[in-house]
Amino acid sequence: MFKFPPLTPETLLMLPLAGGIDLASVILVCFGLDDFGLLDIVGTSIIGTWLFFKKGKVLERKGTFLRKIFTGKFTKFLVPIFGELIPYLGVLPFWSLSVYFQLAK
Repeated sequence: MFKFPPLTPETLLMLPLAGGIDLASVILVCFGLDDFGLLDIVGTSIIGTWLFFKKGKVLERKGTFLRKIFTGKFTKFLVPIFGELIPYLGVLPFWSLSVYFQLAK
């Protein structure tokens, strides 16, 4: 079902960054702490901007529901941004999934 995207410099930079942001948010929530939106700002400014300017047309939108919402023309960067803004729902790996589906085309 899931295949690892090809190893490119883009994969080696963006996927660990997205995973690190998601992991840090999970750790903070487990200890009952809040990052006051700092991780959201970092994710939006780096990963959200990268997703927004990522060129390429979506040729097919077949597949699972996750693939459809993370590969749409505008939803590929709007879903993680708005998902991270909702309290306690931001613990879900929105950044990692958006980067994964963008790289695994």
